[in-house]
Amino acid sequence: MKGYFKKDFIRRLVDDADIVGIINQYVPLQRSGTRYKARCPFHTEKTPSFVVTPEMGRYHCFGCNANGDVLDFLMEMNKLDFSGAVELLADMEGVNVQYEENGNYTRRSENAISYNEKQELYNCIKDSANYYYKNLMKSGVPLKYLLDRGLKKETIKKFGLGYSINEFDNLYNYLVKEKKYSVNTLIKAGLVRTNDKRGVYDYFRDRIMFPIQDVNGKLIAFGGRIFKNVKNAPKYLNSPETLVFKKNSTLYNLNNARKELSEKPLILVEGYMDVISLVNNGINNAVATLGTAFNINHAKLINRYTKNVVIMYDSDNAGLNATIKAGEILESANIYPKVVRLPKGDDPDSYILNNSIEKFNNLVENGVDSIEFRIKLLEDNHNLLDNWEKVDFIKKACVIIGKVDDDVRKEFYIKYLHERTKAEISTIEKEVNTNSFITPNHLEEGKKDDKEQNIRKHQIKQKIISAQEMILKYMIDNALDIDKIKEVNLDEDILVGDDYKKIYEKIVSCINLGKKVDFIELFDYNDILATTMSRIVSLDQNIDSDDLNQAKKTLMVNNINKKITKVKLAIRDIQESEDKEMLDVLIAEFYKLKSELLKAKNGGTLI
Repeated sequence: MKGYFKKDFIRRLVDDADIVGIINQYVPLQRSGTRYKARCPFHTEKTPSFVVTPEMGRYHCFGCNANGDVLDFLMEMNKLDFSGAVELLADMEGVNVQYEENGNYTRRSENAISYNEKQELYNCIKDSANYYYKNLMKSGVPLKYLLDRGLKKETIKKFGLGYSINEFDNLYNYLVKEKKYSVNTLIKAGLVRTNDKRGVYDYFRDRIMFPIQDVNGKLIAFGGRIFKNVKNAPKYLNSPETLVFKKNSTLYNLNNARKELSEKPLILVEGYMDVISLVNNGINNAVATLGTAFNINHAKLINRYTKNVVIMYDSDNAGLNATIKAGEILESANIYPKVVRLPKGDDPDSYILNNSIEKFNNLVENGVDSIEFRIKLLEDNHNLLDNWEKVDFIKKACVIIGKVDDDVRKEFYIKYLHERTKAEISTIEKEVNTNSFITPNHLEEGKKDDKEQNIRKHQIKQKIISAQEMILKYMIDNALDIDKIKEVNLDEDILVGDDYKKIYEKIVSCINLGKKVDFIELFDYNDILATTMSRIVSLDQNIDSDDLNQAKKTLMVNNINKKITKVKLAIRDIQESEDKEMLDVLIAEFYKLKSELLKAKNGGTLI
């Protein structure tokens, strides 16, 4: 909750934060004059329209209108509430969160307690990782196992690989007796377990340890792998879910891989060793799930950073089935990945050990579109020389194509299916449309959004009309009071509609000439003016100075908003020309208008 943080703490935290450095951790920024630009992380675009202005501590996307300060960015990027963003920023900046004091004690919300618990878990897991690493460096067989698999010592250090000693209380003794952590903290961190027979005991024993980091590089959990034959022992053992670790929304090595994604695809593999072997050979853009199947949360996480994804799972049947499922999940998140099928018997780890990087990169570059991949798999299981098998193939392929929520792609796959089967395109289209995957909820949400947007537009239009009529009514009612007329001081450019502008000009002309406003003359001007003027003079409202100022404010805000829209469109157009000087001029004009907008809005309830 906002109220639990000291206000001056939040202000100082935001003011002191390096917004460029923080945003650059999520999306690579390029300097452009005094500002920085990038492709927007919040929507898909080819030309960068996401601009960071460090002197103002703000970002703005001229494509999707996402904008704000560093806290807004962290909230949107990491799907956090305000409190979570404050805590994350404080952690990134290496400062302690400060809470409001009430009397002689600090008010502690659930959020504050949760934050402190998390910090304790982070520290405990970090100390455990350091301990495991030192164990590995002193070990014989475990370290030899990794070196024999071709891992360089730099790679081992980069990933902080370690070794859990084969004792039931080794880590427990270190953390509790030497580092003074409570047993409860160890349990909450997933490092120890308890039972009636043994009491408290280490969860990981005699395993190669893989520290797991979140997307910001913070240690949150472990994976442990056996390195010798152990009867009835699982090959991999992962930390249980904790306050800081959710395996179904964490990807191994994403904290490093995301830095490569401006120019390279994200390679999705099955396990830790696949990722580490690829990084060991200079391929830094791979990630893996953590002891759980790929799911929609993983897809949403990937979608924050890229839509360029390559699935490279093991070549066995289990890997094939997992590839199909991962492809379907990514497609449901509007990501259309490529698929790489490795030679029989290979996984990414074994392939990179036995082949050159060039050969590996060729595999990635020649990956097959995931929809096409599934259609080809389907074709391999049908004899297209048999008419009934061909019909079955077409129907099943149309189910796959029907789920594609992209008309251009859909058209491509329909043509591809036509070429493979010689079935009429119209027949395929009909079958595809029958299987189109559009949920009723999606349609209803779209209708609801359109309706709300139209209502909003109508409300704004009515508010502007009302403001203009109030101003003109004030002028008519006070036509003989020069001081009151001077209060109007209106730039007619901010008026909307020719009829209002002409009535305003006529009233001003009469007043400047010292003439009485002749309503009959105005009515005779034309039918439209007569109708508008009739409505104005019949307003049953006494317009005072406060009403006048509020009406002027409404029109000023509307006028500035229109100028901002024009500048934003100009900025989007100039992106293509790479005219950096003009871009800087337009962006400066944009922020000048934003500043004017804030001044215009100050102190009123506006549109």
